[in-house]
Amino acid sequence: MPVRLLLLALGTFAMGTDSMVVAGILGPISADLGVSVPAAGQLVTVFALGYALLAPVLATLTARWPRRRLLLTALAVFSAANALSALAPTYGLLLATRVLAAAGAALYTPTANAVATTLVAPERRGRALATVLGGMTVATALGVPLGTWVGRTDWRMTMWLVTALGLAALAGLALLLRDLPAPTAAPTLKARLAPLAQRRVLGAAATTLVFFLAFQSVYIYLATAVSGATGGDADRLSVVLLTCGVMSVAGSWLGGRLVDRLGVRRVLLAGSAAAAGAFA
Repeated sequence: MPVRLLLLALGTFAMGTDSMVVAGILGPISADLGVSVPAAGQLVTVFALGYALLAPVLATLTARWPRRRLLLTALAVFSAANALSALAPTYGLLLATRVLAAAGAALYTPTANAVATTLVAPERRGRALATVLGGMTVATALGVPLGTWVGRTDWRMTMWLVTALGLAALAGLALLLRDLPAPTAAPTLKARLAPLAQRRVLGAAATTLVFFLAFQSVYIYLATAVSGATGGDADRLSVVLLTCGVMSVAGSWLGGRLVDRLGVRRVLLAGSAAAAGAFA
């Protein structure tokens, strides 16, 4: 497998870890900054909202940038934001750094996917995309529990871990990512948002939003939700997060194969029913 694909995946691994690792260190953040656990959970919210709102805007503004420059800039912004998160003395400043980190992630992830398809032959593009996007999946399985374990005594160490991952991807891509094709003509912001005017697209997006709203509402506050089982022990929480992450990877693998065999509708309904039963 090309090393450059693995470096792109390392970047998405860092982004995925950063987006959700706060769920495992809410308690230490709450205690250190003197805010409630629900307020600490809003750090995940501002990252997610920042990513969602900034991605199409930043993609439009940087459409003419060379892709190598765009990737390196995104990783530099992301790494700097996480370093600032590790140093943030107040809750307000920490919120601001999470928005900045989201901007870096919003620049990086779609660009990394586009670049991945140019590094391989056409018949291998699916596997190239799977490799890069796999960094996000592996982050759920390994990055989040690792970050939780690292930050069990000092949550700032978790932010330094994510900073190191971002800088490692930055250094590798700066060294090895050369001779990329120039970006093609990019759609305008209006064109990017146009599909939302279609009822079926909007309905699919709304359904996805509701499902993940249910899932993330539990996952973000998982430390609180399972405190009766873990007794507040960070090592036990790391095991719970590892279990969730591994099963998420397994579910993604199984779900794709079941869709091919049983169809989308059956899998969506069965998966939603299974998730509701598990939460109950």
